[in-house]
Amino acid sequence: MIKVLYLNPSSHLGGAEWVLHDVVTHLDRARFEPVVALPKEGPLATSLRAAGIDVRVIGSFAPLLKLGRYSRWRDYLQISPALVDALRGGRELCRLIQDEGVAIIHANGIKAHVLSALLRPKLRLPIIWHVHDFIGRRRFHRLYRYLAGRVPSLLIANSRAVAADLGLGVNVIVVYNGVDLRRFSPIRGSTGGEPYHVGMIGVLAPWKGHGVFLEAARRVSAKLPNVQFWIVGDEIYDTDGHRGYRRRLEERVREAGLHERVRFTGFCRDVTRIINELDIVVHASIEPEPFGRVLIEAMACGKPVIASRAGGVPEIVEHEINGLLVAPGDGGQLADTIVRLLNDAAERERLGEAGRRRVEERFSLAEQVERIQRIYESLWPSNERGRADRVPTAHR
Repeated sequence: MIKVLYLNPSSHLGGAEWVLHDVVTHLDRARFEPVVALPKEGPLATSLRAAGIDVRVIGSFAPLLKLGRYSRWRDYLQISPALVDALRGGRELCRLIQDEGVAIIHANGIKAHVLSALLRPKLRLPIIWHVHDFIGRRRFHRLYRYLAGRVPSLLIANSRAVAADLGLGVNVIVVYNGVDLRRFSPIRGSTGGEPYHVGMIGVLAPWKGHGVFLEAARRVSAKLPNVQFWIVGDEIYDTDGHRGYRRRLEERVREAGLHERVRFTGFCRDVTRIINELDIVVHASIEPEPFGRVLIEAMACGKPVIASRAGGVPEIVEHEINGLLVAPGDGGQLADTIVRLLNDAAERERLGEAGRRRVEERFSLAEQVERIQRIYESLWPSNERGRADRVPTAHR
């Protein structure tokens, strides 16, 4: 039995957290015993405990959650007093690792990677960094790459684009995110009549491109009177730059006179139901998306997708084959593509069916979990010898 400690910097349920949740809850419990460390209580902790997972809350790390991609230098200075608490939390984690006989540390997200780097001098365990972001766009990308070449036994990247951005050349394995094909599956007859429903699903954050989606909604509404636009998701992270974003979007909707066309659903736990109520799922990120989990969820449900052509998205969506790609930030092109699909039911059905096949072939949760389990087992003999051997690059 291999005990794996998962470090995650948030207890909300965003894309990276769902990846952690699905992997942990689908591990072969005859081979692996998971323990998850979180900075505070929240939806992720609640859901994991309901699935019988051992969750430990290390509250000393909570003040560090405000830091993110929009943080400024003064934001880092303002939380510097919290570093004392963070050190206390590090000691608490070390005790947990020793008391529980942890064999492998799986750090999920940038802040968890930094935390594991602080623990490294005191531990002789294999450490895995699961990378869900483009590092080259971050303030501390040089320091991150320096640590990435020295701290983890290996890095898991969620796409080839993310692996290339790391710029390490070795010790990086690409493991695509996967979805439960039983949970995410088509429901026949769930859509097909007017009004049509076009939706964008995900965390409310400026880089996700909700403004582009609203611009497309304005243009489509001028051509087609029978379309409703759903924005599914909410502000879930505590990081700088996210709070107040929903209010700004709602103001924009009112100013554009779209209040009868656009619906904000807020956070939705049953995303499968929402997807199956939509005729088209839109991904509109204005910055490169590391992966695009919502795309494989929608495609698994047999829904046609329109997505920004950047980052890891083209590894999922093949233009005109199982979805449609548009230029990031181009509300006009997005609007034209939405109109095209709404006027062609046969094309929507064709793309939806092709998307489902694509996910079955490349993005199943069962395959993702098995590949990660094999990584754990490859590191286990190293742990038994008291060292963590390097694993060569294995891009899939």
